[in-house]
Amino acid sequence: TAGPGTPTGAWVGAGVGGAAVLLVLLLPLLYRARVRARRLGSGVHLGRGTAAPAQAAWRELIDTAWDLGIPPDEAQTPRRAAERIVRLGELDEEGAAAVHRLAGAVERALYAPGPAEPSAGLVQDVRRARAALRASARRGARLRALLAPRSSVRAVWALSARWETLTTRLTPDRLVPASWRRH
Repeated sequence: TAGPGTPTGAWVGAGVGGAAVLLVLLLPLLYRARVRARRLGSGVHLGRGTAAPAQAAWRELIDTAWDLGIPPDEAQTPRRAAERIVRLGELDEEGAAAVHRLAGAVERALYAPGPAEPSAGLVQDVRRARAALRASARRGARLRALLAPRSSVRAVWALSARWETLTTRLTPDRLVPASWRRH
């Protein structure tokens, strides 16, 4: 360019590059916010059946605890997992009661002999438990849970499973008809 100074294109490029880096850094935060909204929203996207709302609320509690430093233990029953979250999270009475109500709702939804009625107050219990977990966590853990939530790795796992399914379906044996293959 003629004249002194930095060309406009360089400024635009730097701005676009900076915005792209910022977006990549914020992806885990945006992913968790989207998942939380789906789980605690209408529940339409969560699947069919009476167990879906309770399972979605439970998954949100487990993921929130994981984000704040309490790793999930999928081998435990909901009741044992609730006791573990309350103990490790050092929750107050109100938060502990909310966690136990969520565990009870999941147990009823999964193990009741007949169809369980949707439990009222699941979203409020998740919010109470989440607030109690955040209140008992250190500032660094809260900041990390916000900006780099551990549970966002579930998105990577889901993408990996989808990729594996896709590559399994796209093998040469499935794409090329048998009559075209050389024997």
